[in-house]
Parts: sequence; structure tokens; C-alpha cells
Amino acid sequence: MTSGSAKRARMEETSLAAPVQATPTIDIPSDAEPAAPRALPGSPPTGVPIPEVRPVEAPAAGRRRKSVARRPSSHRATADESIYSEGGSENPFNDKALIRRLLDGCILSDVVERIDRADPEQRAWDTLGSFLEIGHQLFAYVEASGRMRRDLLRAEERCQDEVARLQAKTAEVAALREALERERQDREEERRAQEEERRSLEESARKAEAEVAHLTEQTPVLVSEARTLADMLQKKEELEKMVETLRQSWSGDGGDHPMLEGAGPP
Repeated sequence: MTSGSAKRARMEETSLAAPVQATPTIDIPSDAEPAAPRALPGSPPTGVPIPEVRPVEAPAAGRRRKSVARRPSSHRATADESIYSEGGSENPFNDKALIRRLLDGCILSDVVERIDRADPEQRAWDTLGSFLEIGHQLFAYVEASGRMRRDLLRAEERCQDEVARLQAKTAEVAALREALERERQDREEERRAQEEERRSLEESARKAEAEVAHLTEQTPVLVSEARTLADMLQKKEELEKMVETLRQSWSGDGGDHPMLEGAGPP
């Protein structure tokens, strides 16, 4: 028997005998505690300690791969056969010797020997440790997802607060814009009123200038008329003096002259 066949035989005996020998004889004490677990490098950062992966599980994975290789799917085999039949060559995965060589390359002989020499109770404890490790990882993932959900809720609350603050700022800006628009309209109306008043004052000034110009043109005529009136008044006064003198002279002669009767100041 070759070394590869011996390894496979020991592995098959271990995989078949371990569950039968370990299950009925294990007596777990009440105060038994597993080894202190260490956190995995790739596990999420939580407060729950996670045991480190032990190399004992490697042959279990090899056994799973071996069992899967020994029971290929009929659909997969049909597809592979159709592929290789089209190419005109034989499916290499139908060669059992090749499959055995591949399995021998995947199996760690030192791990298989340690499992074979290990105590059944120790193997049971290792299996229990692996189970607890998976449970701790699940709890760690649940806690990590809960923490991420809490962080998401807090971030959502912060976003809502920021949205509310921005909405308040938007309302304030809208109110300021309305106030500025009203002020602009008031200033526009005031400017229009001032423009109307300025136009009215300019019109009044033009009318006053026209009247002044007209009066300036009429000034020589008025001055001439005033002089004429002054001359006429002076002549009237002279005539009144002459009439008074004649009346006095005629009064000394014994009566008024008939032409002077009724004469007097108008």
C-alpha cells in the first residue's frame, strides 16, 4: 500500500470512527471552560471574544471536498461529458487515479496524523470550540449590524436636523427677500413721487420765468403810462391852483364868476 493510500485509509477511519466513539462517552463537567478565545484578525470589532480558527478543521474541509468529489452531480457530469464529447477528448475528471492524486495534494498529512493520534474527547472539545466560534461570529455579526443600524439612524437624525435647519434658513431668506422687495417698491414709488414733484416745480418755474419775461417786456410801457399819469396829475394840480386863485380874486370883487360856478376839485 502506498503512502497516499495509507493516508486516505487513516482519514476515512478517523472520519467514520470519531463521531461514534466521541458522542456516547463525552462527560462534560459543569465547571469546564473552553480555552480563552482570541479575536480573529478579520472578525468585526466587537466586545464579544471570538476564538481563533484551529488547524483541526482543515481535514474536515478536505473530507467535505472529498465527499463532494466522490458524488458529482448528474447534471454537471452530463454537461462536462457533452463539452468533452464535442472536443473529441475524454473527460479527465472521470479518471479516479487523477482525482486521488489531486486529493492527496490537498490533504495535510501532519494534520491527519495529529487527528488520528488525538484523544476522542479532545476532538469533541475541538468540535465544540468550532461550534462556539461560529456562534460567536454570528453574534458578532449581529452586534455589528445593530451598531451599523444605530449609526445609520443617528446619521439620519443628523441629516433631518440639518434639513430642518436649512429649511428654516430658506424661510428666513425668503422673508428677507420679500422685505427687500417691498422696500424696493416703496423706494420706487417715492422716486416716482419725487420725479412728479420735480416736474411740477420745473413747470411752475417755467411759468414764473414766462411771467417775469412778460412783465419785463411790459415794464417800459408801464413806465411810460406811469409818467403820463404823473404829468396829467401835475397838470391837474396846476389847474386846480389856477382855479382857486381866480376864485379868490373874483371873490374880492363881489361874487363868483359865472364860469367858475361849480368849479372845484373833481
